[in-house]
Amino acid sequence: MTEDKQEQGEPVALDVTLTEEESEFLRDSIGTDDVSSIRLTVGHGHSGYGLYVSNVDYQDEGASLIANTTPQQRKPLTDEHLQRIIYEHTKLNPNLRDDQELIGYIINAVRAIEAAHGVKE
Repeated sequence: MTEDKQEQGEPVALDVTLTEEESEFLRDSIGTDDVSSIRLTVGHGHSGYGLYVSNVDYQDEGASLIANTTPQQRKPLTDEHLQRIIYEHTKLNPNLRDDQELIGYIINAVRAIEAAHGVKE
């Protein structure tokens, strides 16, 4: 079994391509023999968020929703966690007034990015 990583967009909790042997087991389990490899993905699709199955050779022709699932809820980082990251990866000093102002701008930018990606309380 091989796992693929999504290059961009929503994180994928599961994206698996089955080998022909694994696909054969699944085909036998679901009573079909007309595909060589099967791909399983979890994400947003034409029928909502859920587990989709598709033929690897004909992925563009669509996938079938086989189970509805609830997407993982992502929470924003705490201010303390953000500050720790900023201090570890920059030379900013939390004791300097100018640096405190810059840190505030960085945190605001991170919050905007989180919001753009649907990360909220």
